[in-house]
Amino acid sequence: MNAQNAWNTLLVPGGTSRLLEHAAGVELQCRSGSAWITQLGDDRDVVLTSGRSVVLSLPTAIVMTSRAGATLSYRPAGPQHRPGGWLKRVLGLFDPRWSGAAARSLRGRVRRAAP
Repeated sequence: MNAQNAWNTLLVPGGTSRLLEHAAGVELQCRSGSAWITQLGDDRDVVLTSGRSVVLSLPTAIVMTSRAGATLSYRPAGPQHRPGGWLKRVLGLFDPRWSGAAARSLRGRVRRAAP
């Protein structure tokens, strides 16, 4: 099994939030419960329920919140879902929505997810 494509588990206890930085090309799947997913710089929010998944495309942080608790899994998405070539990724470094600045503004307010 390729360790790069292995699923990582993330628990979001009820009434709490978690932060996952540099989420471009990450596939996020809800294993149990439900979670509200907000990606900084994206004008839509996603509510994941058990069995549902989403592939994130922006190079920004995501905030995951759950009212009653959720178990989420994440991994790098397959090549067909990854953001465009290297030039797009490099230009993303200059995007004002870049996750480093967003994460700094959330520091101390949201617990960071373990990598």
